[in-house]
Amino acid sequence: MYMKILFSIVYTLITICIYMQLSFTASNTFINSSIQLNVTIAGILFYISIYDIFNQRIPKFLVEICILNIILTCILRPLNINQELIIKHVIASITSFGVMQLISIISHKTTNKTLLGSGDAKLASLGGAILGLNGIWTAIAFAFIAAGIFSVVGQLTGLLKRWQPFPFAPFICIGIQSVWILGNDFWLVDGFVR
Repeated sequence: MYMKILFSIVYTLITICIYMQLSFTASNTFINSSIQLNVTIAGILFYISIYDIFNQRIPKFLVEICILNIILTCILRPLNINQELIIKHVIASITSFGVMQLISIISHKTTNKTLLGSGDAKLASLGGAILGLNGIWTAIAFAFIAAGIFSVVGQLTGLLKRWQPFPFAPFICIGIQSVWILGNDFWLVDGFVR
């Protein structure tokens, strides 16, 4: 019961943030909405992670609303956004969705288990729309490595059984948020070169 109330409150706050982002975009104000955009993205990714942890699925409606928000932002502010950049982010969104769906299909055919859901593919698509091609591949690579480490440690400690499902969205969300804040090469270059 408390979780439903918490989800309702967080969902309402996210909806308000999305509405504020759209109103800032539509009014073309000079208010610097980058902080508000960062808070909105962080809130959405946090909510999706928590929802996936408790329900083993991703709220489809929220992901679709976020993608619609990005498209509307591009349409309502066409002078502030480079057309080439928009095309790259749309390609990143479609490509990341396709690759994740392909991974899902191949893993299901080889194991007869659903290892990666379509919600994860949609979340990767949202990440592609936000981060672009380079950013989403960094975020996805980070997500798979982090989930792999989590799985191995969970099995070694006995907290996870073999083939026990666990939510993948939190790893994708952490990857997206990390790349959004720190840049594409935050863990590749800094972690391995130095």
